[in-house]
Parts: sequence; structure tokens; C-alpha cells
Amino acid sequence: MARVGAGIALDDERAERRVLELPGAETFAGLPTAVTRVLGEASFGAEARALADAARTLPPADAALDVLAATGTRFRATGVEQLLC
Repeated sequence: MARVGAGIALDDERAERRVLELPGAETFAGLPTAVTRVLGEASFGAEARALADAARTLPPADAALDVLAATGTRFRATGVEQLLC
């Protein structure tokens, strides 16, 4: 969200944090200020709406299987090779 201007990245320690580990106290402490800023500055809402508009133009997620099947692509899913036909 931050990359497209629709939010603020708070998680400075994410490079060192394990996947399921909670963010540190410093990250949580920054939440009130970040939320106030995102809700108070119109640019964040405008970018979020633009992102939502773009997402609505994409095919539904369940269409991905049809796309993969049409390509005849082999892929590995849970260690078992499958051919989509």
C-alpha cells in the first residue's frame, strides 16, 4: 500500500523479523500517528480508490486456473508435479 501511496509503511524491522513474529513495540507505537495521517490526508484515499478501481478490472482469482490450464504449464504444488489440461 505504501508503494502506491495508499498507506504508510511502519515496519522498519521486517528484514530481521520472522514471518509469523509480531512487529516490535516501536512499530505499534507508530500506529496512531500513521492512522491519523492516512485518514486526514486526501491523497491516501485517492490512491486507495485508484488501486481499488484497477483491481476491479482484473479477472477473478478463480480464473487463474483456467489461464494456467490454457498454457499447458507444468508446476509443482505441494511437491507433486501436475499438468493442467
